[in-house]
Amino acid sequence: MSAISRALAVQERVITRAQVLAAGGNDNDIARMLRRREWAQVHPGTYVDHTGPLTLEQRESAAVLHCSPAALTGRSALRRYGVPTGRAFDDAETTVHVSVDRDRRIAPPPGTKISRT
Repeated sequence: MSAISRALAVQERVITRAQVLAAGGNDNDIARMLRRREWAQVHPGTYVDHTGPLTLEQRESAAVLHCSPAALTGRSALRRYGVPTGRAFDDAETTVHVSVDRDRRIAPPPGTKISRT
C-alpha cells in the first residue's frame, strides 16, 4: 500500500498537497487525479478521493488538515467522539469547529470556525 493510500485510509479519504508531495507525488499527479475526477478539491491544497457529497467526518478531516496543525474542538469534537452532552445536536450542523495555536493567522475555509488557544 502506498503512502498516499495509507493517508487516505486513515484520514476519511482526505489528503493534502503536502502529503502527496511528501509521498513522492507531484502537482501533475494531483492535476491528473482532479482531471480524471478521481479526486475533488475540498479546500485549496486539500482533496477527497471522490466527487460526491462529503460526509460530516470528511468535512471535519478536511478542515483539520487544511488548518494543520489543528484539532477538532467544541461541538465538532464532542460530536465526533460521541461525548454525551445533554444537548441534542442537529444532524444538519454545518460548521466545523477547529482549534489552532493562538499565534497563527489562518483564514478559515468555508464552513469552518477557528478558535485560537
